[in-house]
Amino acid sequence: MKAIGWARKYGLRINLDLHALPGSQNGFNHAGVLNAMNWMYGTMGIANAQRGLEVIRTIAEFISQPQYTGVVTMFGLVNEPQLYLLGQDVVGHL
Repeated sequence: MKAIGWARKYGLRINLDLHALPGSQNGFNHAGVLNAMNWMYGTMGIANAQRGLEVIRTIAEFISQPQYTGVVTMFGLVNEPQLYLLGQDVVGHL
């Protein structure tokens, strides 16, 4: 929250990027789990997708508060999902 206050103070805008989802959306190290992807895929895929939606909902509600208007101007929901494994039709329904 301090970073948001600093951005407002200095006239900066924030692009908030959700870089990792429960289970990892791509199996890259920056998504929390290297070489494993269990978001919407695998045995825990659906549970992790539901957990991910809850995370997205919580962040969206937080940044929708009036004090963040005009500062947090973008919110990236899913960073680099592996479409070739998930299927574009699955990710497209998010």
